[in-house]
Amino acid sequence: MVYYSLSYFNVYNNAKLFSLLNAAAVLFGGAISSIGSGIICDKYEPVNYKTKAYVTTFQSLIAVPLLAVAYLCHKSFALSMTFVFLEYMLAEGWVPSTVAMIVTCIDAKYKGRAIGIFQFSIYIFGTIGVFVNSLLINEQNGDNNPIAVGKVIAFNTCIPCLLAAFCYWRAGIHYEIFKINQEKKVDKAIEKAEAFHVNLLTESIRSLQKMDLNALRKDSIWQPNSPFKPFLAESSESNLMKSRR
Repeated sequence: MVYYSLSYFNVYNNAKLFSLLNAAAVLFGGAISSIGSGIICDKYEPVNYKTKAYVTTFQSLIAVPLLAVAYLCHKSFALSMTFVFLEYMLAEGWVPSTVAMIVTCIDAKYKGRAIGIFQFSIYIFGTIGVFVNSLLINEQNGDNNPIAVGKVIAFNTCIPCLLAAFCYWRAGIHYEIFKINQEKKVDKAIEKAEAFHVNLLTESIRSLQKMDLNALRKDSIWQPNSPFKPFLAESSESNLMKSRR
């Protein structure tokens, strides 16, 4: 997409400046978006399990008008670059939230494969998108028509963002159900542990109450038939000799 964006920004004859500003947008805007979305999800998910889905849905939706202005308004280079930066800052933090939802829901032995499939899907659809863009741009004679390139880029970014927003909204529903069921399982496990602890204490108290203390005294080590008698005798003799000395 950067290659085709460069072709579009040739309409302003500022290719070098675009390269520098675009790199800064990716670096700083992308960092703010990724870290910011992660902080929001960690802070508010205990309050609402759909937080991750809300964040990614918002980012997908907000990207549509930002991309539309960046690639469909051709009056000002500063305006287009401003909206490109805003798009990176507000709409590119969807990866951490998505990976977090996948890791939470997938069984531990399948997490590696799940992340691998997710990454593969990103790359393969990105490759297909570039191929489709090249066909459309060549058909519109994009080398000599940067405005047509902007329309193609806007179409091929805004439509996928709308589809992504719908998918994230649906994912949020299933993610919330999963988290609620997981919480119920944890509560049941805690209840079973507490019940076992209470039953154990109850049985211990009952056993002590039923215990015959007189029988216990008869079986004590102080009785003549006790197996500990030889040791007790040696100890008594030793103490007697010490006292005589």
